[in-house]
Amino acid sequence: MTELARTQAFETWLANANGAGLPQRPEEELLAEHHIMLAVLAAMEAEGKELLHGTPLRPEFWKGVVEFIGNFSHRIHRVKEERFFFPALEAWGLVEPEACQRLEEDHRALRDLTALLCDGVNEGDWEKAFRVVAMYLGRMRVHLDVEEIALLSADLSEVGDEHVAPMMESFAALEREEFTGASRLYYVEIADSLCRNVGLTPPSAGEATP
Repeated sequence: MTELARTQAFETWLANANGAGLPQRPEEELLAEHHIMLAVLAAMEAEGKELLHGTPLRPEFWKGVVEFIGNFSHRIHRVKEERFFFPALEAWGLVEPEACQRLEEDHRALRDLTALLCDGVNEGDWEKAFRVVAMYLGRMRVHLDVEEIALLSADLSEVGDEHVAPMMESFAALEREEFTGASRLYYVEIADSLCRNVGLTPPSAGEATP
């Protein structure tokens, strides 16, 4: 999947966060979320390099990371995939169940790494935090690539709107349930702040750094 495709999907996703109400298919919505997740990964990598060079761990930066990946990545994005998108693709015969199972195993491993990162931040242990960041970055980037190649590039053009529309309604219902006191824009602000803190272009202002 090209960065241009991610960026275009994210532009629609962000416009909808601002109330535009533009049509967006489920695979495009998930791809848009990959865009902002990649921006956060880039910020993590840049800050991790500073840790490696001896810069003191900045707890507030990493608390923002944990807030984003713990709540947005795991409780929103991955639930959309596991509860709605993966089962639908299997039911429509577009992917093999084994492919989704492997991706769900990745999700569990990434949740475990997020918990370890949270521990490192809370303990102020920069060595532990750096080790976890290195593992998380490597696994997450491969995981996103596999999702985009195996699932998000699936041809849904022949799937009728009567099947796609309920999934989009389920996506929206999940956001209403989980974004209690927050919104998409809350997580965009976190991602923007993380990127600015390390000198990268915020996702809402341009393309994420891969």
